[in-house]
Amino acid sequence: MAGNIKGKKKEKSIDRPDKRKKLLYYNLRLFIAGDEPNSRIAKETLENLCKKYLYENYKLEIIDVVKDFKSAIEEKIFFAPTLIIETSEFKSRIVGSLIDKKKLLDILGLSETNSDK
Repeated sequence: MAGNIKGKKKEKSIDRPDKRKKLLYYNLRLFIAGDEPNSRIAKETLENLCKKYLYENYKLEIIDVVKDFKSAIEEKIFFAPTLIIETSEFKSRIVGSLIDKKKLLDILGLSETNSDK
């Protein structure tokens, strides 16, 4: 007569990352100089990136230093375009047209896989 051998399943403890990781809220202030080409590129790049990657987790303020130079002086903005990024975890500045999307995503702590589009 063959005996029944019952094996015990070993339970593994698996550390799974929380897929509901809290997204940062980004306060973004982009200082531009009118319709100057680099300012226009920075504005378009940032607006597209926000819509695609940040969903509703951001506030974007565009300040034209030609019309509102006082804000630029208060923030010590010497070149346009300049982007000021503020979150609960960090504050950063980027000067330039923001044409390097990968670099901008890295600074924001995001990757191209964060997009659902």
